[in-house]
Amino acid sequence: MDAAIRIESELAYPAAPFGPDTVAEPSWIARDDVYACVLRCWADMGLDADRVGRHDWNPLERVIRPGDRVVVKPNFVLHVNGSDPDTSALTTHASVLRPLIDFSLRALGDSGSLVVADSPDGSTDFELLTARNGVRELVDWYASKGRSIQVLDLRSSLFARAHATGSQASGSPFQETHLERSSSTLAYRAI
Repeated sequence: MDAAIRIESELAYPAAPFGPDTVAEPSWIARDDVYACVLRCWADMGLDADRVGRHDWNPLERVIRPGDRVVVKPNFVLHVNGSDPDTSALTTHASVLRPLIDFSLRALGDSGSLVVADSPDGSTDFELLTARNGVRELVDWYASKGRSIQVLDLRSSLFARAHATGSQASGSPFQETHLERSSSTLAYRAI
């Protein structure tokens, strides 16, 4: 199976850190929350089926290897929804990203890197979007656990400055990083 869909109408987005107190907790599959819903989708897809829910479950190990560079591409559209303060239909909430990041980090082991990157609408305030959808808090939580997660706004002339080094924008908690380009291939492998 290549995809799994779950409709859980009673689930609500939780508060930070959006899941367990540790990184990658397979036993959370039995809970009734967003984190567990994502885990159940992977179980439904048969990913690492023999170890589902066990401490050594690693549903992403077939596609992510230690030392890889992983890009998580959420759906960040806009930071506002007209006069409605709810932007959940316009962005991927951090609680949905949390299990994906957790288990990507598990598959990476102690090596490799992970970047959350997207190119929202041109008028989007990226800092405000990542504050409202919980990504800023999630990045801070990973930092408190000793894990570095980069967040990239791909609208910032990424390819025009292909060999530039990272720099921090004034007032931004995120480091602006530019992916290096080698011939016509990005250094990040798409899976």
